[in-house]
Amino acid sequence: GRLEPILELLQTRDIVLTPHLLELQQVEDRAYPEYLHLWTGIFNLGFCALKSGPAAREFATWWTERLRNHCYADRQDGLHTDQKWIDYVPVFFGDALGIVRNRGINVAYWNIDERPLVQDDDGVIRAGLDPLLLFHFSGFRFTTLELTKQPAADDRVRYDDGVLRALTAAYRDAVFANGYERLIRLPYAMGRFADGTPVSLFHRRLYRATAASDAASPLAEASAFHERLRRAGLLDPSPAAADNYSARSLKDVGRATRLAETGLRLVSRAIGPRRYGYLVKLFSRYARPEAHAFLIRDDR
Repeated sequence: GRLEPILELLQTRDIVLTPHLLELQQVEDRAYPEYLHLWTGIFNLGFCALKSGPAAREFATWWTERLRNHCYADRQDGLHTDQKWIDYVPVFFGDALGIVRNRGINVAYWNIDERPLVQDDDGVIRAGLDPLLLFHFSGFRFTTLELTKQPAADDRVRYDDGVLRALTAAYRDAVFANGYERLIRLPYAMGRFADGTPVSLFHRRLYRATAASDAASPLAEASAFHERLRRAGLLDPSPAAADNYSARSLKDVGRATRLAETGLRLVSRAIGPRRYGYLVKLFSRYARPEAHAFLIRDDR
């Protein structure tokens, strides 16, 4: 649909944002609970609008500087890529901020509960009472037409809607018509080192922790970072590294979990509750890849 509600707000505001949710619920009953947005942020930055002027330029400069080194997703750091930073905007840029409360803008899996899709007799799709203007296909699965970040199976009935299915099918067809099957096969240009070894998420976070810097790209075979990884034996050519050691890389996740729990049970009995309690705290520290920077530091 046409974006008049945005353009009208920009007449009096310089920064326009859309919150993930609009509807207050005293009893939380959403398929995608509101507490999850306490990590991802109050606003969704799949969409924003700026009007050229001093406030928008100051905002863009500030945002750029924050994202230079802190544009990543990490629950312990309380960061969610570019998006979580925007929680500061109502404080820093409150007079310039316009919050969109039109339910037809930025409809997605996280708010479709409060914005049920219906189609009028004249063909207009509405989200609640407002005409649908922007639908956010975050995490869309092209093979099954699912919004893949939707919650558990017993809540999926909320997403089983004829209007939504027709919308997702039309979107899938449009994307396929634009070369999806060819383009999706292109390799990620920064997914491997120059020698072909996969760059895992573990490598990326070690790089961030050590602030490794030299004239060459960290992906270059001659870079200081690549050499540190090589000396530490942390270069892994296996498909598991390319998959970031996810559960998909294991043939039997259940068996691996049972083996781990059996081993931990034996360790608990061997060292006693006090030492095991300390061990669990140690696990929480070393669960972060950044804590393993000692593996590649030159002063080891």
